[in-house]
Amino acid sequence: MSKNDGTLLSGREEEVLLLSASGLTDKEIAQRLGLGVATINTYWKRMREKLGGVNRAELVAAVLRRNADDILTAKELENFNLISEVVRRTVAEREVSESKRRLQAIIDGTPVIIFVKDMQGRYLLVNKQLEALVKRDRRQMLGRRDSELFEPNIAAQFRSTDQAVMESGEPSETEETYTDEAGTRCYLTLKFPLTDSDGTMYGVCGFARDVTTRKELELKIQRSERRLQALVENCNDMITLVSEDGTILYTTPSTERVLGHRADDWVGRSVFEYVSPNGLEKLRSHFERLRTEKGLTIADDLELVISQGGYMNLNGSATNLLDDEAVGAIVLNYRAAPHPNGSKIP
Repeated sequence: MSKNDGTLLSGREEEVLLLSASGLTDKEIAQRLGLGVATINTYWKRMREKLGGVNRAELVAAVLRRNADDILTAKELENFNLISEVVRRTVAEREVSESKRRLQAIIDGTPVIIFVKDMQGRYLLVNKQLEALVKRDRRQMLGRRDSELFEPNIAAQFRSTDQAVMESGEPSETEETYTDEAGTRCYLTLKFPLTDSDGTMYGVCGFARDVTTRKELELKIQRSERRLQALVENCNDMITLVSEDGTILYTTPSTERVLGHRADDWVGRSVFEYVSPNGLEKLRSHFERLRTEKGLTIADDLELVISQGGYMNLNGSATNLLDDEAVGAIVLNYRAAPHPNGSKIP
């Protein structure tokens, strides 16, 4: 070695460097030298300060070349430079390999499917979730296209959404289905283009989350809502939602069958307009109580105006559901009842 000018490595630093070049990790180096990993990191920091290398591969090449310049002939130095380059590439490849392992560990630990494809649709990266879905090892998937892994209709669906992203250059969120012997699953898939440092697109990355359970729940809710709507529209009872001041917010189609008034004509009008003079004061009194008592239900008769003139006697109840987020109204539920003086009062 040449004289120590403050930039040469110490014996311990050279040991760390050479052990790293031989393929050991920092943890293995620490165990070999009886040191802590934090101490090994300190040695790396000092070596970067002395040699100016930005990564470990450069440090390996730099120290070997620096120490060789003083003791080797030109021919030996040429050969040594070749060896040094091989070592540098080996270390660099090991670092890349380690980065890939870390990335793979991260995506394998996520609950969603993750994949990367090139512009021709070949898989460059997959995670365990996708392996489990298609029941193939990643070694059987990498480098292959959807047409080699899935049924034609499924493969065409996947390729179509890939191409849409590549053509637009914009992210896209779609629902995609996958069917196998276990049944059909629905996935909400986000795909986006991948570009290199100069902006050239080189592939598509995708994240797919299984939303089958959510879709099934949505369908159940929709069916339930349709059943409820059918019951409401075909029942003989009048169900009317009114605001705190008596403004009609909604009324069922049975309003027309019972009273002859179109349901749409009632919305926005005051319920007090349709009450007979005999029952108006009673209804106002009920509303005063209903406004002040949450959940209160009052059962009573009402006389409401019918479209042909006169009034019809109705029997039912009113309930304060103003504080119910799903309703937010006073609910009137009434059905036609015989009037003591007939159904029509002049």
